[in-house]
Amino acid sequence: MKRQFPRDYKFFPKTWLLPYEMNELKNYINNSNKKGSKVNFIVKPECMSQGKGIFITKSVESIDPNEHLVVQKYLRTPFLIDNYKFDLRIYVLVTNV
Repeated sequence: MKRQFPRDYKFFPKTWLLPYEMNELKNYINNSNKKGSKVNFIVKPECMSQGKGIFITKSVESIDPNEHLVVQKYLRTPFLIDNYKFDLRIYVLVTNV
């Protein structure tokens, strides 16, 4: 959605789906390093919940290139509700197409 509607989704952190977008992630990290800014990334397993398997890294070498992962630019100041981090899960039932 962010690619199609970048202005509407500017609140959403830069995200890569691995292993499919590994080259794009490497390019982003290389460009960030050339500019002198080390960026933190949060790496999440594609099929886990409750914070299992999540880690933070600055280098692509610590990421298994064969695993199915979601990698996002880490937000130092995320949106908070009553000073707590939150996530939204939305379930949709499609009854007819």
